Order: sequence, then structure tokens, then C-alpha cells
Amino acid sequence: MVCFFQGKLVLLTGANVGSMRLELYTNENRLVCQLDNDLAMLGSYPIEDGMRIHVCV
Repeated sequence: MVCFFQGKLVLLTGANVGSMRLELYTNENRLVCQLDNDLAMLGSYPIEDGMRIHVCV
């Protein structure tokens, strides 16, 4: 779930889960979508090898 993933990112970023926004980018730095449903599984998003998840606070 996205909310569990955000909890793990707290340790890396120091950002508060409540203020965290996650964005998915292609390897060409094009925004694909926001991971904005805390109860969704990560697999429900179109994540592929080479993409990155950007943490916005």
C-alpha cells in the first residue's frame, strides 16, 4: 500500500507522511501520475523499471 511505502520513506527523507506527496516520473523526467491514493497497492500504478518516485513536501 502507498501509505506503508510513505512510512518507509519517512526514514530516508525525514518528511512527515501527512505532508508528503509522491509523484511518478519516467526515465525521461516526464510526470506519469501522482501516487495519491494511500490505500492503493503500489502495483496498481504503472510503475516500470527505470522510473523514479519523487517525494514532494
